[in-house]
Amino acid sequence: MVFNRIIVFGCSFAQGDCMEIEGKNLPHHTFIRQTSASLYHEVIYETQSGGSSDRMYRKFFDWIASCKNNTYLSNTLMVFGWTGKSRFEFYDDLASKWRHISIPGGREGQREFDQEEHNTNDFHPEHRKLFYNHLDSTYRFMNLKEKEKDVERKIFSVESVCKQMNIPYVMFDSLDNTNLDLLDKTHWINWDGKFGSWDDMNESNSELYRGYDDSHPSKESHKEWGRLLDLKVKELY
Repeated sequence: MVFNRIIVFGCSFAQGDCMEIEGKNLPHHTFIRQTSASLYHEVIYETQSGGSSDRMYRKFFDWIASCKNNTYLSNTLMVFGWTGKSRFEFYDDLASKWRHISIPGGREGQREFDQEEHNTNDFHPEHRKLFYNHLDSTYRFMNLKEKEKDVERKIFSVESVCKQMNIPYVMFDSLDNTNLDLLDKTHWINWDGKFGSWDDMNESNSELYRGYDDSHPSKESHKEWGRLLDLKVKELY
């Protein structure tokens, strides 16, 4: 099957951050660009550095709501690289923008809010103080196990809509690992036989698959992940 376009939902991994050059991504070397060129005419990146699976869920339904007919969607391959379960977002009414938050280290990490990790230059000083206080409380008292379940419910919801509307799709975990009991595993990249995350693959051969900062995928990692995606797309469609 030849698709008219591919939409990529994800975080910095899917975006191509930090392959070789500090602070820069290399979009022409991302895993999507490693797939068979004949399959895709247009690549649309719905990605964001530090973005959450919550954001991916929101952006997916934005696309669904904006499409006037199912033909557009049925000719679009959607690729989802689900990310850290401790990340989340909320809408800031005063700044009229979405705020993207990540608890450092996930469930096992520190539970104190690090002000330096979040850009708040656009805040009014009084609002900034309220924001810091709110997030500090959130970091300390958030039930991360329940947050993980919430993300898994959203992934299941996205999968169900794709199936109902006949939207071609492939999924994988960039970071963390999703409970797949309720999901259609045939649509997931399975590089290790255990549906391990992209980060797990990088960890398995860090010298080859880690980028400059020893956390993001290298160009070789993108090349291999693109090969795996290509195989999965050909298997399904």
